[in-house]
Amino acid sequence: MREPVVFVRLTIVEEPAVTRTATVPVFAGKGRIRFTEKTYRHPGSGELLLGVQANAMCGSDRRQYFGGSLVVPGHEAAGTVLVAGEGASIPVGRRGVEIGRAHV
Repeated sequence: MREPVVFVRLTIVEEPAVTRTATVPVFAGKGRIRFTEKTYRHPGSGELLLGVQANAMCGSDRRQYFGGSLVVPGHEAAGTVLVAGEGASIPVGRRGVEIGRAHV
């Protein structure tokens, strides 16, 4: 069976103060994906906010895809840098950025 590919569209909604939300996928179990709103923080020092354009699935994602999970998948993603925290070495607008660790 081929591994499903999950595509995520990050929509930034600017609100007063520091509250921001994004539409994120959540594995609902039995091979279903639902989308929900989740708040996120501004990137800290050396961190990036990435607009995900492609997301691969690893073994733990596959188990969650079929079994269900509240964890947002995405630690094997690539996309475009939308916001760079202070001291980040990758500039805003850089495309094709790959991540290995994510905070969602």
